[in-house]
Amino acid sequence: MPRRHTRIRVGSDAGKGHHWAVAVNADGETLFSTKVINDEAQVLTRTDTAGQKADEVRWAVDRHRR
Repeated sequence: MPRRHTRIRVGSDAGKGHHWAVAVNADGETLFSTKVINDEAQVLTRTDTAGQKADEVRWAVDRHRR
Protein backbone atom coordinates (compact mmCIF):
# COMPACT_ATOMS: atom_id res chain seq x y z
CA MET A 1 0.00 0.00 0.00
CA PRO A 2 1.41 3.43 -0.94
CA ARG A 3 2.52 5.65 1.90
CA ARG A 4 0.11 8.43 2.90
CA HIS A 5 1.82 11.74 3.65
CA THR A 6 0.89 14.42 6.15
CA ARG A 7 1.36 17.19 3.59
CA ILE A 8 2.34 17.41 -0.05
CA ARG A 9 2.80 20.31 -2.43
CA VAL A 10 1.51 20.30 -5.99
CA GLY A 11 2.66 22.80 -8.59
CA SER A 12 0.79 23.15 -11.84
CA ASP A 13 1.81 24.98 -15.00
CA ALA A 14 -1.51 25.91 -16.59
CA GLY A 15 -1.68 25.99 -20.38
CA LYS A 16 -4.38 26.27 -23.02
CA GLY A 17 -4.26 22.69 -24.27
CA HIS A 18 -2.80 20.96 -21.24
CA HIS A 19 -1.32 21.54 -17.81
CA TRP A 20 1.67 19.94 -16.13
CA ALA A 21 1.36 18.91 -12.49
CA VAL A 22 4.17 17.90 -10.14
CA ALA A 23 3.71 16.77 -6.54
CA VAL A 24 6.47 16.54 -3.94
CA ASN A 25 6.53 15.37 -0.35
CA ALA A 26 8.20 17.09 2.64
CA ASP A 27 11.56 15.52 1.67
CA GLY A 28 11.32 16.93 -1.87
CA GLU A 29 10.74 13.52 -3.43
CA THR A 30 8.56 13.56 -6.54
CA LEU A 31 5.29 11.69 -6.05
CA PHE A 32 3.98 12.34 -9.53
CA SER A 33 4.83 14.47 -12.53
CA THR A 34 2.26 14.33 -15.27
CA LYS A 35 0.61 16.03 -18.20
CA VAL A 36 -3.05 16.85 -17.54
CA ILE A 37 -5.27 17.56 -20.54
CA ASN A 38 -7.24 20.80 -20.14
CA ASP A 39 -10.48 18.97 -19.47
CA GLU A 40 -12.56 19.24 -16.29
CA ALA A 41 -12.71 15.47 -15.75
CA GLN A 42 -8.92 15.09 -16.06
CA VAL A 43 -8.25 18.06 -13.77
CA LEU A 44 -10.64 16.63 -11.15
CA THR A 45 -8.98 13.21 -11.44
CA ARG A 46 -5.56 14.75 -10.77
CA THR A 47 -7.02 16.70 -7.81
CA ASP A 48 -8.46 13.46 -6.38
CA THR A 49 -5.12 11.68 -6.89
CA ALA A 50 -3.32 14.37 -4.90
CA GLY A 51 -5.93 14.19 -2.14
CA GLN A 52 -5.45 10.43 -1.84
CA LYS A 53 -1.72 10.87 -1.26
CA ALA A 54 -1.88 13.24 1.73
CA ASP A 55 -3.94 14.63 4.56
CA GLU A 56 -3.16 18.17 3.36
CA VAL A 57 -2.41 19.35 -0.18
CA ARG A 58 -0.97 22.78 -0.90
CA TRP A 59 -1.32 24.05 -4.44
CA ALA A 60 0.61 26.54 -6.55
CA VAL A 61 -0.44 27.45 -10.10
CA ASP A 62 1.69 29.19 -12.70
CA ARG A 63 -0.61 30.82 -15.21
CA HIS A 64 1.46 33.48 -16.90
CA ARG A 65 0.35 34.85 -20.24
CA ARG A 66 2.28 34.44 -23.45
